[in-house]
Amino acid sequence: MRVLVKDLQAHVGKEVELLGFLHWRRDLGRVQFLLLRDRSGVVQVVTGGLKLPLPESALRVRGVVVENAKAPGGLEVQAKEVEVLSPALEPTPVEIPKEEWRANPDTLLEYRYVTLRGEKARAPLRVKAALARGFRRHLDREGFTEIFTPKVVRAGAEGGSGLFGVDYFEKKGPISPSPPSFTSRSWWGSLNGSTRWPRCGAWRSTTRAATSTSTSP
Repeated sequence: MRVLVKDLQAHVGKEVELLGFLHWRRDLGRVQFLLLRDRSGVVQVVTGGLKLPLPESALRVRGVVVENAKAPGGLEVQAKEVEVLSPALEPTPVEIPKEEWRANPDTLLEYRYVTLRGEKARAPLRVKAALARGFRRHLDREGFTEIFTPKVVRAGAEGGSGLFGVDYFEKKGPISPSPPSFTSRSWWGSLNGSTRWPRCGAWRSTTRAATSTSTSP
C-alpha cells in the first residue's frame, strides 16, 4: 500500500511503497541518491546501478525506511526496487530545486505550470488553502450558506466600476463581474447569511485581478 512522505516517521524500519516524481538526482556510480517528491513532501532514496531518468519522471519506489540525520527530514528510503512509471522526455525549462537562484522572474512566470511543483512555490498556496479552510469552518459553524456566483458575465451590473475584458475564442464581450455589493444584497433576503470566495483570474501574463472574500451577516 502506498505511503506518503509525511507519514514515513511512523514506518521506520519497515518496508514501504512510494509514488512520486524524481525531484533531484546525484549519481556517484555504485551509489545513487534520489530525491522523491509527492504531494506531502520530499524524501531521499538511496539506490545503485540504475540508469537514472530525467528529473520530473514519475517513479514507484519500494524500500526500507531508515533514520539518517544528514538526509532531508532525517529519514531516507533504502530502495529495493525503483520503477519508472512515466519518464520525462526532455529536461525541464527550470531546475525546480534551484529555481530561486537559477531563473529570472519572467522565466518563472512563463513556465509557472512547471515551477509550481517546487516546495518554495507551493508554500504560499498551502498557506492560502489553510486560511480558507479556517474561514470556511468558522462561517459554517455560524450557519452561513456558501454561494457560487458567476465569475464571467456579459455586462456590468453597476456603474463606475473598472471591468476586465475577456477575449473568448478571439471574440470580445464577456467581462469579469463588478464588485459584489449588488450580489450580496440580492442573496441577503433569501439566505439571511451567505458567503462566497471569488477567485482571481489572469487570462494574460500581464493581467492581474484582485480577489476578495465577501460575507453578508
